[in-house]
Amino acid sequence: MLDRAKQTYQESCSICHHLHKESQYNPNQWPSLFKSMLSRTPINQKDEWLIIQYLHKASKGDIK
Repeated sequence: MLDRAKQTYQESCSICHHLHKESQYNPNQWPSLFKSMLSRTPINQKDEWLIIQYLHKASKGDIK
């Protein structure tokens, strides 16, 4: 599931700008930052939660 979240994040978020590295923000910063840009993407509500979980884990270094 996290592989799908990573792929969706990379494909959807790079449409508008250079992709942010997962480690660029801490786990507490990612949810609000991601949600602020969500309306500009084709990401559905089900994948929103999954991507936030992915970014949270990846920013802490839990995912390589």
